[in-house]
Formats: sequence, structure tokens, C-alpha cells
Amino acid sequence: MSETQDSINQRIKTLIDQYAGGVQRRFAQETGLSTGMVSDLFGKRENKPGLEMLKKIANAYPQLRMRWLLLGEEPMTDVEHHLPKSMVKEEQAPYKGAEPRILAVQVGPDNEENIELVSVRAAAGYASGGFLNHEFIEKLPSFRLPDAAYMNGSFRAFQVSGESMQSTLYDGDWVICRYVERWDRDIRDMYVHVVVTEENVLVKRVNNRLNERGELALHSDNAAFPIQFIDGQQIREVWVAVGKLSRQFVNPRFDVNVELARQGEAIQELLDFKKKLESQGLIN
Repeated sequence: MSETQDSINQRIKTLIDQYAGGVQRRFAQETGLSTGMVSDLFGKRENKPGLEMLKKIANAYPQLRMRWLLLGEEPMTDVEHHLPKSMVKEEQAPYKGAEPRILAVQVGPDNEENIELVSVRAAAGYASGGFLNHEFIEKLPSFRLPDAAYMNGSFRAFQVSGESMQSTLYDGDWVICRYVERWDRDIRDMYVHVVVTEENVLVKRVNNRLNERGELALHSDNAAFPIQFIDGQQIREVWVAVGKLSRQFVNPRFDVNVELARQGEAIQELLDFKKKLESQGLIN
């Protein structure tokens, strides 16, 4: 394998890290390649990217300079076609007595904000300081929605991890959220929020106790999970859920309301049958 070949594979790895959050499957979806073709670039044989693969990468990322991809020559992108960049917005203090905060956001060529995607994989880096780092935010995958409801404010999508919010949210779902500026005033009790702490990105229903006790109470929809109490000093960001993206559909066989209805029907059938037997004098 030649040195040039190694370099091309490394540069494709750089693309995956920067523009697909390090997820090969997402890179494959964006470029129209199969996941097998992408993974073969980094397997034991490290297959050489063919002409069709390079064409698809070029079509998916028109801002890329092909001389960078093929030869490693700087710069990586054409100066006239940048990927979305980030900017920093200064926000008001989230509650009385707190310091003003800043919010790093991604903007497109039209200077309008994008909706960034914070995957489970990116969550640890996001919580540990990435949320303040405009370079970290700039590298997150992003998208926009045409609905006017997602154009007034700053929005971000967070991926759900675990089973604590079932059956409202499932592992792998995405929660689209609007940034909450004033926590003491604007957090709505028992609505789903994303709470970013010093260590975690938590998706929970929130009871706002900042004014009374300086903390938030976090509730899970899955009754098997206990209530969590988070001190306001440990909170870095709060986002309120306004939508979701999911590939999960509730199976009605396991829906509590449907199951209760079925049980009610069965009981009613037994009562009707009992009355019929009584009317025929077969039982007292």
C-alpha cells in the first residue's frame, strides 16, 4: 500500500470525524455509499477508494477541494463554499444572582442558525465543555426544519440514551429542543427538558425548584428509575423539548391503556355470560 493511499484514507477519516460526528454509518448515508464500502477503508486491508466513491464524496461535500482529498494540499475546503460556521451569543443570567452565559451556535451561509445534533457519542464531550467551544459546535452535524416553529430561538437536537423515558422516548430517539434562557422563570414543570450538567446530558421531565431550594427535580417516565435532584450550580444548560425524531412505534400489545381496555372487555363478557346463565336458571 502506498503512502498516498494511506493519506487518502486518513483524510476520509478526517471527513467522517468532522462532518459526520465520527459515525461511519452517517457518513455513508450522506454520501450515498454503503456502510460496508466505508468500513472497508479502515479494515485490515484498507481498501483503496475508487473513482465512483471519490465522486460521491465530492458531490456530498461540494466545499471540499479535491486536491486536498487526493494529494493532501491545503486548504481543505474552497474558500467560497464553507461548511456552516459557529458564533457565540451572550445570553442573560439563567436565574437571579447567576452570571450571564454564552451560547455557541452554528450558522449557515445566510447567517441563520442551524439545529445541531448532539449524539450519544458526542454527549460526554459536549457536557465537559464542548457546549462552550465554538470549534466543537462547528463540527456537529446539523440540519434545518422548514416549520416556522423552529425559526424563533436557538434549537438543538439531543439523542436519547437508555430506557428511563420509555414509553415517551426510546433509546436512540432524537429530542429537538429550544434553548431556555431564564431557568427560574421559563422551565415548565413536568415538561420534558434536556439538562446539561458538568458531566452528563440528561433527558427528563423537570420540576423547577430553583427559587425555593436552588435545585431541579428530574423525573423519568419509566417508574423503575428514581427521582434525581440537581443543584443549580451544577447545571450548565437547559433546553425544553419541542419535538422528536423517532423510528420507534409503540406496540399496542404493550400499551397500558390498550391492555386495560382489553381486560375491561374480558370482564364485561364474563358478567354478561353470568347474567345469561342466571336468566336460564342455571346458576343462582
